[in-house]
Amino acid sequence: IRGVTVLFGGFEGTYHDETWEWDGSNWTLRASAGPSARTGQAMAYDSARGVTVLFRGSIGGDETWEWNGEAWVLRATTGPSPRRYPALTYDSARGVIVLFGGETVDPDNENGETWEWDGNTWSFRATSTLKPRQDHAMAYDTGRAVIVLFGGEMGFPSYDNGETWEWNGSS
Repeated sequence: IRGVTVLFGGFEGTYHDETWEWDGSNWTLRASAGPSARTGQAMAYDSARGVTVLFRGSIGGDETWEWNGEAWVLRATTGPSPRRYPALTYDSARGVIVLFGGETVDPDNENGETWEWDGNTWSFRATSTLKPRQDHAMAYDTGRAVIVLFGGEMGFPSYDNGETWEWNGSS
């Protein structure tokens, strides 16, 4: 809606807590107040509510934050167990943010759970038939109304894979 891409945090010798926006030509520092400095978080844009949703990362509890373009708001501290490197995407047909996988923080294990955020509450949806993973990517296919998941790092020792899976809201 605002025509920008939002970037938060990261790690380059130290953890960062800055919020930047890219308008296609320039980066603009927008905020340095909100979630604590971290890396490994997942973010997705909820176009119906006009907010960017951030889940957890390497530091913090099971926090869910929302960026409205002006300020960060802590929305939940319950829901999926703390994890880093999950994937999030927005399902516009059902109006929910979908989270899959990630690496649980204690102990360090890949996770295979699917959760959904409706803007108020996280709901556990499934423990999947696909193997638990982290560092995967998800995107919503509006034409077919499914979420497409690709790749990820799995197992110990970890290995990358080229699997492609789809989530239709129930399986």
